[in-house]
Amino acid sequence: MPALSELDDFDLCMRDPGAVYCIVDLDLMEDDTPLYQFIKNFSSHVAKHYKHSKLHRGVCANQHCGLNLTHADAGESTAAAMHSCLNVSLHQGYGLQVESLSVRYCKTQADQLPYDALDWSVGAIILAILLINIGCSAYYFFWPSEEIEKNKLMMAFCIQKNWKALKHGGSADGGVFKCFQAMSDFFKALLFNARVIVQIFFVMGGLPDGIQDAAVLVVMGLAMTWVPHIGSGPMWDAVVKRERDICRQNWWQLVILMPNLFPFETLCLPQAWYLGTDTQLFLVTLVVLLVIWRWPRGGVPVLSVIMVVSLLIPFLQSYFMNLLPIRGVYEIYVGAVEWGPLQPLGRMSYCAMLLHATVLRTYGGQLRRSFYATDYTAVKPGVSTVSVSTVSTHI
Repeated sequence: MPALSELDDFDLCMRDPGAVYCIVDLDLMEDDTPLYQFIKNFSSHVAKHYKHSKLHRGVCANQHCGLNLTHADAGESTAAAMHSCLNVSLHQGYGLQVESLSVRYCKTQADQLPYDALDWSVGAIILAILLINIGCSAYYFFWPSEEIEKNKLMMAFCIQKNWKALKHGGSADGGVFKCFQAMSDFFKALLFNARVIVQIFFVMGGLPDGIQDAAVLVVMGLAMTWVPHIGSGPMWDAVVKRERDICRQNWWQLVILMPNLFPFETLCLPQAWYLGTDTQLFLVTLVVLLVIWRWPRGGVPVLSVIMVVSLLIPFLQSYFMNLLPIRGVYEIYVGAVEWGPLQPLGRMSYCAMLLHATVLRTYGGQLRRSFYATDYTAVKPGVSTVSVSTVSTHI
């Protein structure tokens, strides 16, 4: 059976001045051969397997298909040449044929993303923030005093003060988040299901709104400016540059904190979907509080109805959409989060939530080999007997 995805050596290919490296998606032609029927049956188990009748290739087209720099536009002539080339390759190797083929893009040596005014503007802002951070921290380190500690604006940029807050939770003296620290054991018990943990952000969402907005803007600014310049790879344009283009076009969806109202494919920072949910729950909560304030005796019935509805909606969604249960391994996560040195990092979970997907996309974009992401491969090999796909595409 042909590999679902294969990538020719990107670095070796790009050494040639006339290199044309193309990323293509192709569909196999259905026939009665035993191999195709096996692929068809194998792919029908959608809970465990990808669709192996749709293949993905990264091809050094100038070496293997005779293309030249005139084909770098990924137009119809490029698609026709790649169709003929890969059809011959698959027929010789497996007795299969290509029914249709599309070219995502082609890379050449001349492909360089230019720096523009937005890149320099965001860079200047972030550099200024870093310099203020270093300056405040240095001043507090060499000339500490009670007057400086009373200056909340300066202390907000002080590394020493923020590190103490990370170690103790919320603030250096405990502060407003002490109640969440008291619930730490409860949420550790839920770590076998990371999707449930997201609920803590909804509980805390009404507290640090200014910090939330600032963190989102910084991550979005980096994703649309400097991150695309820090690497390269066969899938770089499909993953990292795509995020840059989407963010430059749809940045306002995050600014108004309503990203979950728009199609997932067009979202800038899809991992920030919960910000819209957080905002909407906040507005709904205001209405509920007003109702309870106006009619106090109706508080218990109103809250009971809301609780029942909130439990019923995910149940009905899972039932009618035939969603699979989420699997995981409790021991792996609990052992990790109880390790002392990780505790300060754990309190940075909000920033990690925003950054992790961008980091993964950057990592995936510069990979030179394909991989398949599932719960099975992401948690620990050999833990589960069922491999449930959590990523709708492959890299």
